[in-house]
Amino acid sequence: MNAKRGLNAYQSNQTRTRAEVASPYRLVAIMYENLIDNLSKAAGAIERKDMALRGESVGKCMDILGALTGALDHEIGGEMSQNLAQIYQYCNTRLLEATRTNSAEPIDEVMDLMTKIKGSWDQIGGKLNGSE
Repeated sequence: MNAKRGLNAYQSNQTRTRAEVASPYRLVAIMYENLIDNLSKAAGAIERKDMALRGESVGKCMDILGALTGALDHEIGGEMSQNLAQIYQYCNTRLLEATRTNSAEPIDEVMDLMTKIKGSWDQIGGKLNGSE
């Protein structure tokens, strides 16, 4: 158990270090990466019937979705930011459903949505960085 705690502390420190030097674009990319990672952990926890890890992972997902929602600028983003806010809210609802029913299906749905959004975000980043 100490090894797991040490790994978690290391991963948390790595994320914190990356966030401290990241651009606003990269911060959002990091949030998407962490969200997808925690969705995967939650789905795996359901399969293994590890309710503690499921709860922890779903909680982290909801925190990240809250941070993504808070990062939206509706004045600049207009309809797009409104749509993202609605998607994030829908994802929260699906995560609650996954917890209530102990089913990975809603998590898989959220994973699919967030993977697509992250892919679009990554394309924007490529254009910002001149790699496209």
